Amino acid sequence: MKVIFLDIDGVMNSEVFYVTRHNKQRIKTKFFSIVKFLFVHQSSQQIKKSHYKFRYLFKRLKEETDPSIWKILVSLVNENDYKICISSSWKYLFKNLNDWDKALTKLGFKRNTFIGITPSIEGIRGEEIKAFCNRHDNITSYVILDDDKDMLSEQLSSFIYVDRYTGLTPSNIANIKCLLEKQ
Repeated sequence: MKVIFLDIDGVMNSEVFYVTRHNKQRIKTKFFSIVKFLFVHQSSQQIKKSHYKFRYLFKRLKEETDPSIWKILVSLVNENDYKICISSSWKYLFKNLNDWDKALTKLGFKRNTFIGITPSIEGIRGEEIKAFCNRHDNITSYVILDDDKDMLSEQLSSFIYVDRYTGLTPSNIANIKCLLEKQ
């Protein structure tokens, strides 16, 4: 099994994405501001209930990530039958892990692309990835996509640093395939 350990912030979104989104939001009409004002003043009970539903959480994931980046990753993963493990702080977005599979499927991935999340271990992310790999002996190769370099020295040959300014790029995609297919 070939696995991509996926970070979200800085990989599936970027500084460029947030600047562009901010500029688009500034252009919105006054009408949108009124609608937003009305929404914000819903009863807190209605807001609390909606925060935990899949639809709300999936919407949040989509809003906070770049659809063009998802598109290039989906294409690579689906063409090569790679699997995804969420190693991001976003891993606890969904209380039910099956919702990650549902979310990734809605983003365009094949069903059962999602294979899990890394365990939470105090320290560096590389330790979490090592623990996941130790529990899954069917991993033949893996790639770590992250905008932080907190990996173990033995993981550096499988690590692709993603610049948080641009997020995941076509160049990173080419490197993913090279690393996963080398073994």
